[in-house]
Amino acid sequence: MKHFFSSLSIKSLSLYSLLFIVGLQASAYATSAKQEPQPKEQVKAAPSAKDNEFGEDPGPIYTQVVLQWAKTTHFAENAAKVIVGKFELEMENDPKMKQVMTKDMLADLEQFFYELFLSGETIRALAALYAQYFTIDDMQDLLKFYQSSVGQKLIKADPELKVKTQKIGEMLLKKHEKEYMAVVGKYLVKNQNTTPQKQ
Repeated sequence: MKHFFSSLSIKSLSLYSLLFIVGLQASAYATSAKQEPQPKEQVKAAPSAKDNEFGEDPGPIYTQVVLQWAKTTHFAENAAKVIVGKFELEMENDPKMKQVMTKDMLADLEQFFYELFLSGETIRALAALYAQYFTIDDMQDLLKFYQSSVGQKLIKADPELKVKTQKIGEMLLKKHEKEYMAVVGKYLVKNQNTTPQKQ
């Protein structure tokens, strides 16, 4: 993403980050420096279907299980760490971005995203999303896994794994750029041939 800040506004940056994180699986380890918000133990169900674009409200019991899952897996910490890790990777390749994103800014962004992803709004959205794929029994089984020693090991390693996996993807794409362009180029030519010419 060359010249990231010149092509995206702060508003679109936040949207980009939110879209990036919604697809993440639970993981991450908590950092003692975090100022943990104090969410209410009972997360109220969304008042209407309009309030959630990710599916129907699964009800307060399911939503409460998702909150427990998010806390067990340190979902918010992981979400924030992965976003900041992605920014740090981009900074390595973009001097302009490095000038804008100071350590203090990254720390503030990490705290912002941490609080955002532990909010009732996020938990309700996650509950509606996960309810489309997992029953409440499935969620209980996931909780048991993440409470196990292997699950805790995954939680601790996951932020670093996600960032490094992305780096592997970028490295492979750069190495195989010619093959990639050959695939894309084939369809660009086809599209040019079928596009009506302007008079």
